[in-house]
Amino acid sequence: MVDTVGPLATMWRSVYRKASEAAAVRMADLLRDHVYLFHRDAGGGGGAGWVLLADRTLAAAEEVFFTGIAQTYRDLRIVLDGRATGTGVASGDVRMQLGSAALGGGVDTANTAYRSTLHYAQLGSDSHGLGAAAGGTQNRDYYALVGSVPGELATDAGATGVIDLTLYHYTLTDRHKRFFALCTLTGDQTKGAQTRHAAGEWRSTAAVTRVNLYAPSGDGWAAGTRARLYGWTDG
Repeated sequence: MVDTVGPLATMWRSVYRKASEAAAVRMADLLRDHVYLFHRDAGGGGGAGWVLLADRTLAAAEEVFFTGIAQTYRDLRIVLDGRATGTGVASGDVRMQLGSAALGGGVDTANTAYRSTLHYAQLGSDSHGLGAAAGGTQNRDYYALVGSVPGELATDAGATGVIDLTLYHYTLTDRHKRFFALCTLTGDQTKGAQTRHAAGEWRSTAAVTRVNLYAPSGDGWAAGTRARLYGWTDG
């Protein structure tokens, strides 16, 4: 006969309750720290999470520049969803440059200012690409590669590329500024759906006040490209 009211049943109910409470606390911790959750509009409520700082939908020939970035957050996150106007190409790589107050509102264009690596996977290939277009030592260049977007020869007119980039500890002045980015796109029918991931650093200890994202070399951003900037707050 099963004991449902005695000391043994009481003990097991207590065990299950404590395990459930511990699991709930752990889940809350995981969700709080997960970079894809807790989006909030600008000026949103309290607690930890990503706060929307800017949301732009581009007209033709506009650039993706975020300037005068507030210095009150821990990390920055940029989500870009769009395509380029490149002629005769299915896709191309997106480049990033960063700036600080010390640069007078501009960005760092020194030939050795950035290190980055861009890896890609697509149908029939597991190759890797490196972000050292200038051929510099230690993968240095005047920009960082952060992902890819479709161009003119993409599979269809609705094809876009999505880049989700996090720039860590952008206000700290005792370290270089590191980033990690995930990217997904569909370029042409041969390669199909593709994935990219990029990582690297701006080799400066200055606090970041500006982020520029450039369409693939020689291209512009297509109208309708959307770019959003978030700041992480610990609440």
